[in-house]
Amino acid sequence: MTFLEDVVGHEDVRAHLRRMLEADRVPNGVLLHGASGRGKRTLATAFARVLVGAAADDHPDLFMVTREENQRLIGIDRVRALKEEFSLTPVQATRRAAVVVDAERLTGEAGNALLKLLEEPPPHSHLILTARDRGAVMETLVSRCRPLRVPPLSSRQVVDFLKSRGVAEERAALLAMVADGRPGHAMSLAEAEFEERVLGPALRLLAPGAEVSLAAEEINGLVREGTKKPEAARDRARTVLDCAAWFLRGALKEANGARGGDAVLSLLESPLRDAIAGRDSKVVERQLEALLRAQQDIDRNVSLDVLLSDLVPSMSSRV
Repeated sequence: MTFLEDVVGHEDVRAHLRRMLEADRVPNGVLLHGASGRGKRTLATAFARVLVGAAADDHPDLFMVTREENQRLIGIDRVRALKEEFSLTPVQATRRAAVVVDAERLTGEAGNALLKLLEEPPPHSHLILTARDRGAVMETLVSRCRPLRVPPLSSRQVVDFLKSRGVAEERAALLAMVADGRPGHAMSLAEAEFEERVLGPALRLLAPGAEVSLAAEEINGLVREGTKKPEAARDRARTVLDCAAWFLRGALKEANGARGGDAVLSLLESPLRDAIAGRDSKVVERQLEALLRAQQDIDRNVSLDVLLSDLVPSMSSRV
């Protein structure tokens, strides 16, 4: 039996965690960081289960700290509740473990409270933090943790992961390429009517001319459809913009003669493929920067109407 066998890939990270455990040198704080959808939460939860000897996530000595539904940030109340739990004697295990999901979303007050818990930890207690960007987490929190980068998986690993969950191989191959080594992201795409609600709008956003403004309107409508939760709509918008950015990165690779660019552009049909491949690399870079700014605006809680409106001129420009 392999260590953390339910985790797909990430052999190096699993080996590092196993060595910590076998040497009985698991630190009070571990930070798993890497792009969204790479499996950080799965890794963190699986390791936490091992620490407390749990077969499932509902173990009384295992805790999850996440933001409340439809909230962007993790508030102080969540950390206070954790501190209270950690002050008690473990119910069944010899250790207590908590997973803090998206530690970059801790408010300043919540982050400082968590820092105190790391500075003065109860015996045999462990905090496993996850974050998309190590640099976005409070520096003092990072200094109290053992950072471990969670890298992307290979395309083959993502395809195998998707196939194990019932996705047909041809579709799994497409999703794996777009997901760029992120199995969780690939599965989210598979479940989100990818071709109609993600790929189609993303490609129309990259199309020449007036279609860009129509695509922005389409994205705005699609991401809000069927949900009254602003955060859910923002997550959907981020997914579409991420997909569009992926194709532009492929175009830059192709222009620079780097590996993988041709495989990305091969997914496009003419004339869109020819239009993107024929763009000046400086234009592609500018459009990619605009998409990345829009994604940052999503994280900063800028109105979707505003950020999509601001995006149109940059995506429409061909000079």
